[in-house]
Amino acid sequence: MRLRRRRAAAAGVPGPVGGAKCGVRGLGDPDGAAAVRAVGSAAQRTENENRIRAAMDRLLRGEIPPGGKCDIKTLAREACVDRTAFYGTRPYAHLRVEFERRLHALQQAGDIPDPREAQITRLKAENAKLKERLAQSEQTITELTDFRAQAWPGSPHSTRRSSGSARPPPEQAESAASQPREPQ
Repeated sequence: MRLRRRRAAAAGVPGPVGGAKCGVRGLGDPDGAAAVRAVGSAAQRTENENRIRAAMDRLLRGEIPPGGKCDIKTLAREACVDRTAFYGTRPYAHLRVEFERRLHALQQAGDIPDPREAQITRLKAENAKLKERLAQSEQTITELTDFRAQAWPGSPHSTRRSSGSARPPPEQAESAASQPREPQ
């Protein structure tokens, strides 16, 4: 295996670097035949930049691979480039900045390319609406209960108590406590 890699590298055939699994179908090039390529000649660098830009466009269109997100890690995996090449003074740091800028612009416009992120945002908004409705319903119930207690003060429904409770309503309990007890 090592001998084949050395011969392929000597012949100028790009191959996997560092044991990366970029040749897996669904990751990297659409045909599944891509491999991680080291930055070397200007032609290789141009080819890598073109692959990165193509992967960037796919991710920003919402074509997220299974198990991926719209982030640098997935971009690197899709473009078959080492993720560390996007940071610091490395060769593709400018492409990371461009990707993050474009992603931020899409998010500001309300377009979220990652379907999971869009679903999370939608569910958070729906959750907030439901909490608001619940608070409004609880307030209405409290107001109606108070209204009923004022309208019918002697009604058995004028106080909140569970059915089957052996306790008398608070008014009756106070009057029973104020009556003198008979000695035994």
